[in-house]
Amino acid sequence: MQKASFFIVTALLLILGSCKRECYQCNQYCLSCLNKSDSSFAIEVCAEKYSGQYEIDSLKLVFQDTTHICTFLNNQASVCDGPNKIYNAINYYHQENYYCTQQ
Repeated sequence: MQKASFFIVTALLLILGSCKRECYQCNQYCLSCLNKSDSSFAIEVCAEKYSGQYEIDSLKLVFQDTTHICTFLNNQASVCDGPNKIYNAINYYHQENYYCTQQ
């Protein structure tokens, strides 16, 4: 009886462990610049990790001093899901110019 109880408890722990929710903090940090004289000419550059934000800030200084109007896209989202579906959520956020880190 003790062996059966041990196996049942072990199975329950494995099942509960596999249902663990994984969470990711996703950030978007992009610079979008429009040419003042030709609005069909636009530039959008996005950071792929947190340290990339400094590069984006530097680019704004370069483009802002020229003939461009620049704006930032700076958004955050927390993505949580089961271990089997989190990769689909992360792929979506990568397509939307987000970068994600596990919480």
